[in-house]
Amino acid sequence: MRRETGSKSSCPASWQQGSTKPTPSRSRRGTTASASGPSTGRRWALPSTPTRKLSAWKRCRARSSHLGRVPVCCGSRRLARTNTRTGTMPAWTRWCSSRSRRRAPQCVERNQVPPAGAGGNQELSPMPQFTVIADCHLSAEPTAQSNALAWALADMRRHAPEFVLFLGDLTADGQAESYHHLHRLLDLTDFKCHYVRGNNENQGAADRRFFDFLGKHWHSFEWEGLPFVCLDTTETPLNVAQWTWLDGVLTAQGRDPVVLFGHHYLELLDETDRVRLLDSLGCAQYLCAHQHLERIDRFESVEQSVLTCLDPAKPREGSAGYYVGHAHNGRVELALVQYPRAVLDRARSARTV
Repeated sequence: MRRETGSKSSCPASWQQGSTKPTPSRSRRGTTASASGPSTGRRWALPSTPTRKLSAWKRCRARSSHLGRVPVCCGSRRLARTNTRTGTMPAWTRWCSSRSRRRAPQCVERNQVPPAGAGGNQELSPMPQFTVIADCHLSAEPTAQSNALAWALADMRRHAPEFVLFLGDLTADGQAESYHHLHRLLDLTDFKCHYVRGNNENQGAADRRFFDFLGKHWHSFEWEGLPFVCLDTTETPLNVAQWTWLDGVLTAQGRDPVVLFGHHYLELLDETDRVRLLDSLGCAQYLCAHQHLERIDRFESVEQSVLTCLDPAKPREGSAGYYVGHAHNGRVELALVQYPRAVLDRARSARTV
């Protein structure tokens, strides 16, 4: 960035054509001094307070002082959560040794974005988000799992998710009392929920209970311009009814990006189903659970993300928790929210199912 030198001179044109600028007579503040031009007899009134050249940092401070909270700072500090005319985001920024230049922000909060085209002083609006819960293993009696789910539902309020996606194995046994327990916890929130069926919801009469309590076994919806397709992977090979529905959804999307959700990872699907599914998809993401750990694989043009469980006593490796996701450049990006140490300690000491 080129160092600025202040505003253009307001001297007469004759002074700017190579003539020597006269030295104004000194005067006290508040009075008007005068000087004569080089070749004319004119007298020019000088301002009572001479204009000083401000450093870049001081100019920025002076320029932004009328915008409310100052959106820039000196040193390593977090910027105020205020949108300026240029759409400033909250960031941690550093200044190099020269005060006339500024380095790029070291870190930017991506969950805060300025309203597009708002201009002026606008508070930053939160980026649309959703949350994902996998393998919570709820039972009829209060356990470490129910305490963990209650904590997760309370904690995710700070993210203001537009919906919550449950990736199967909501209950540990598929009993009606376990579903009643789940409903009691969800009734304390106002979240919109989507469910996919896990193997714990496919045991005997649990299949019918899942349908009675939670609705469809498979469905699709659109969010932030991305189609979300929820599959039922508990029966392999997939039945004809689900394939008929899925072919219609994928045909309508063509080769556009698609986000698929299911409980089981692709390796557990029937080989015929897996080949047919991969051939039907263009650029897609497949989010799944069941394995109680985190890993990412790629099958041709499909990226598979296996998510860890919410059950604090069951992760095979790594940590447990829930996920916060948002849409970015035609794909879904997820971040794991881990339990505080106190929640994990209570879970390890409690009797789990």
